[in-house]
Amino acid sequence: MKNLDLLRLLTAAVIAMSIGGAHAQTTAASSVPATTSASGITSKKAGRQQDHLLEKRVRHSLYKTKGLDASDITVFAKNGAVTLVGTAADQGQIDLAGRAATAVSGVVSVKNQVVRHVNG
Repeated sequence: MKNLDLLRLLTAAVIAMSIGGAHAQTTAASSVPATTSASGITSKKAGRQQDHLLEKRVRHSLYKTKGLDASDITVFAKNGAVTLVGTAADQGQIDLAGRAATAVSGVVSVKNQVVRHVNG
């Protein structure tokens, strides 16, 4: 009986030490990258905010462009590169959307993936 109790006590002690050691090790190891990644997260967040603002400015330009129906055009931006996706009535509308997006300050390039409406 004493041997069984001693074995249980030793097993519990080994488990407790390995859990405590793993926790301490994880905390110490994760604290160094957290500092490094915190600045990375901040810059990623700032980049996403800039992309979002550029998307908003391009959408505004599309909606303000006379003769352009931009209701079916979606705008994506990443680091100044703008992508237009959606549908338009004809090639003139597609070209007009591309020109309107290109004219927005901060746009580095425009990838126009707008296609003609398919009737039917």
